[in-house]
Amino acid sequence: MDLNKIESRMLLLGLFLLLLLLASIGVVALFDVELASKLFGTAVTNLIVGRMGGLSFGFASGIDFYVVLFINLYFEVLLVLIVYSLFVLSWDNAVKFKKLEHFFDVIKSFVAKYHDQFHRYGPYGIFFFVFFPLFMSGPVVGAIIGFIIGISHIRNILIVLSSTFIATTLWAFFLNEIVAFLNNINQYASWGILIVLVLVALIARKNSKKGV
Repeated sequence: MDLNKIESRMLLLGLFLLLLLLASIGVVALFDVELASKLFGTAVTNLIVGRMGGLSFGFASGIDFYVVLFINLYFEVLLVLIVYSLFVLSWDNAVKFKKLEHFFDVIKSFVAKYHDQFHRYGPYGIFFFVFFPLFMSGPVVGAIIGFIIGISHIRNILIVLSSTFIATTLWAFFLNEIVAFLNNINQYASWGILIVLVLVALIARKNSKKGV
């Protein structure tokens, strides 16, 4: 891995942010194990389900609004840096990570299928693609698509993260109100949102294995 390449430095930054997050949760665990487990659960749910799942888990767990928002934004930044960098390195045949190769192939097929549309709308298309929670959308996929259609690394990441920050913040306010409303009905009702999101994520993942 050539450390002179920007994608290599982005990968190292992403890994550093991941270690910093785990270390911070570890420190919290020394004082409050329950809170640490909720923070860790929020990050893991974001990884598995996406931003809406991570936000829903955090709010349903009773974590402070701004802590939930920060954890989800922070995790999405490091996730983009790590997976995007691994894709670029894989594209250049510098690094191959077998567990992600199928995921990368699915995205390549997706881009090939909608090649004309992605090239027509360019950076603006990537921004709105990341903004809306549709099948195969999200910051990681959006960043990879941006690279495939030729957007420069820095511009691509800035577009993806700005869209992610705006979308995640808006969803945070919306979901926080929904969770608060459901909690007034029943203390466990808000977990229903998370269950639905997990089921949707599992169905989407199953469909992706069949190809896009």
